[in-house]
Amino acid sequence: MNHISNKFIAVFLFKNGSTSASVTSFKIYKHLISNFRHAKNVGNKFIVDFTEFVANVERRKEFTKEYILSLGDEYFSSCYIIDNNDLKENETDACMRFKEKIERAFDENDENVISYGMVAEELLKLKRTFDITFACGLSYTERIANFVRRRNRSNSVNVMFPDQFINVYGSQKLNDSIGIPLKIKTFLITHFSNEATFNDIINAGYNYLRKHFKNEEIKIIMTVACGMDDDESVEEKAAEKKSVENKTEIISKIKITEEMNSYEKIKRVLSRLAKDFIYIINREKLISQLTPNIFYFRVSETTPNSKKHLLRIPLDDIEASLISKGMEIVKSLYKEDTLREKEQFYFEYGGKEFHNINLVSPITNFFKKITSPNGSFNNNSRKRTHENVQKESQDIIVLDDEEVSMKCKKL
Repeated sequence: MNHISNKFIAVFLFKNGSTSASVTSFKIYKHLISNFRHAKNVGNKFIVDFTEFVANVERRKEFTKEYILSLGDEYFSSCYIIDNNDLKENETDACMRFKEKIERAFDENDENVISYGMVAEELLKLKRTFDITFACGLSYTERIANFVRRRNRSNSVNVMFPDQFINVYGSQKLNDSIGIPLKIKTFLITHFSNEATFNDIINAGYNYLRKHFKNEEIKIIMTVACGMDDDESVEEKAAEKKSVENKTEIISKIKITEEMNSYEKIKRVLSRLAKDFIYIINREKLISQLTPNIFYFRVSETTPNSKKHLLRIPLDDIEASLISKGMEIVKSLYKEDTLREKEQFYFEYGGKEFHNINLVSPITNFFKKITSPNGSFNNNSRKRTHENVQKESQDIIVLDDEEVSMKCKKL
């Protein structure tokens, strides 16, 4: 499942020792030259923005699958993928899992994961070049990087890929959070529960928060809950919004190599994938007020570049519809008794052609409002003939990339 990072931020905390933090940080500063700054009020903590680093064409040419394979099995020692499993892993297992993920990314043309691999390798070079010990968090915002920095060993490099937000940062309990004023936090816990998490706040959404808080308070709550940074400048936010507007699609995808021998197993995978995809949609709404007009689904056992199945999605139940439509496509392509013969599967949900949610523009071509505002079918619905209902229930259209682009232009 892959979100696309617009930034790659590392937060370091030096371990107290014989080497002074100021001397060491100066050495690293000279090595990195730019995008380096000390954290406020913490002398042995600093932040590095590696976004320009991963965009360097020459570096990307050197960072290849062949290069990764040439590295020893223990090269990524102390690197952890931060998800539901990292706290249960020993260093050896974590190292192998990280390296395998980077290798797999080359097979899947996943530039996002490859970029994180490049940064992780650079962080390890810093450790070894300057013989220093530091705990490091790496993610797409400073707030999240600082949060994951505290996981695992004191000398680890902890990488939270964007698709793990729900499982890691989002699952953080309000009780344990930092950054939300106590009075607001107490109110939220009272209205949710002692076990309430950032995911709960995000799912409740702006409409709920507007009933209880001022706009400035909502900004604080959502900034912390979504893991965004307080000090993002207007220019940075505008640049991020522009990059989203220029993107042609958002994607959540996964490659499964374990045996998928039943429809029920596939449905569980699609359920996780759909939740992840909805998180991506919600985050784009929050950051850029943009949402896709068109949804599609892919499934293949050989390549992620298979046909796109364009989906009609009801406005009132997006998640369930993504799962059910995805399962319809799977069942149309694969008989259940043949699933065990497949060595792997690619699944992907995607969205294309964004529109601004602040503009009232009903998307009737690709979204169907199933019920009227009062929750019941209107009179016209009751009068439909069986033939018309059958015709309108064809909610899956198979298109290739060129056909999708043509369809988008007609909207």
